[in-house]
Amino acid sequence: MMTQVRVLGHTNNHQALERVGNASRSISGAVYQDIYASCNMKKDKLNTESQFDSHIKADTGPLDVTRLPQLSGSSSASIEYRLTSLHSGQGMESEATRVVVEIVDFSAISHQDSLEILNARIGRLSHLLRAAARPSNLHLPTCEGYVRASASKFFILYRPPEQADLFKQPRTLLCLLLRHPNAPKRPPKMPILPSLEERYSLAKQLAEGLLRLHSISWLHKCFNSNNVLFFHSPDGLNISHPVLVGFGLGRTSDKTSETIDVRQLGSHFDLYQHPELRANAHKRYKKRHDIYSLGLVLFEIGIWQSIFYFKKDNQDAQDFRRAIRNACDSHLAHFMGKAYQRAVLQCLDEDDMWKEAEGDDDDDFSETHEVFFWKVVRELGGVQ
Repeated sequence: MMTQVRVLGHTNNHQALERVGNASRSISGAVYQDIYASCNMKKDKLNTESQFDSHIKADTGPLDVTRLPQLSGSSSASIEYRLTSLHSGQGMESEATRVVVEIVDFSAISHQDSLEILNARIGRLSHLLRAAARPSNLHLPTCEGYVRASASKFFILYRPPEQADLFKQPRTLLCLLLRHPNAPKRPPKMPILPSLEERYSLAKQLAEGLLRLHSISWLHKCFNSNNVLFFHSPDGLNISHPVLVGFGLGRTSDKTSETIDVRQLGSHFDLYQHPELRANAHKRYKKRHDIYSLGLVLFEIGIWQSIFYFKKDNQDAQDFRRAIRNACDSHLAHFMGKAYQRAVLQCLDEDDMWKEAEGDDDDDFSETHEVFFWKVVRELGGVQ
């Protein structure tokens, strides 16, 4: 299986992906079927990119903004979510479909060329997330399309999961965690306290999801507990099936992809970014930066408490990192066991290992994918 994982993470060759996919398809077991689906999804991504090199296809362009009139006056926010209705057709034949809307605002970016690049990326993402076949462990929603509400504001439309209650707003992981006064405000709710098994399952699913995302050469760039959604089912809030969102800031991981500074400096969620990215100077985003952010979310899941609890006034990025690492050393094994503690510390505190895995600064052909598989995902017990 490791050969399939290595090839999937490294190659952009259609024939190699075809061979790995066909070999995995012939082997029973959910993990091999997921590798097969990941190969198909990566091939679709490569096809989409080649199409965008010459032109943007009509079905990947933005939808008509008039189909979402109730969002036209929505407040400016870096990323925001709501469950609303998408109207299609005219007059009496109009039909309403419930969708989750991710509102992405690039108002801090004034350069028109950069905005057009971001528009094209969201178009690629929209097409990619409409793929019919996808790995079961990818934990991504199906995209219905996107709306360009203005030059700098986009609405990305996601289909809710099957069995979701379509009239109850989804809740974020951040909203469920025990909080500290420094955390972003939220409505008061009765605490949800998941079992050890539920927390372990949630952590494994998110780690596997990021592994799959990187296998199709896509960087999330905004991995935090506010971008993990849970939907209500007839039996209540379903925390066993997380959905990863917040892709509006992401891009492909190949080194030819132009880097644009879309950081949310000064935002609460800047706390989830790697210390290298919290400096004033803009640096190119790497897979290891996603992995660091995952480590913070895994830490939160392990102790079921927001990282904002550990944030002090006048604390720089490295001091905050040390505070989290010290809390991992002293508390995490007690709550989740030593294997979980090791996985989290690999994400947070092994920069030299991740930099060595990156090789010559080409993320698509680095060893990061393989190291992440062995040091984090397998340590958590995922992808057996």
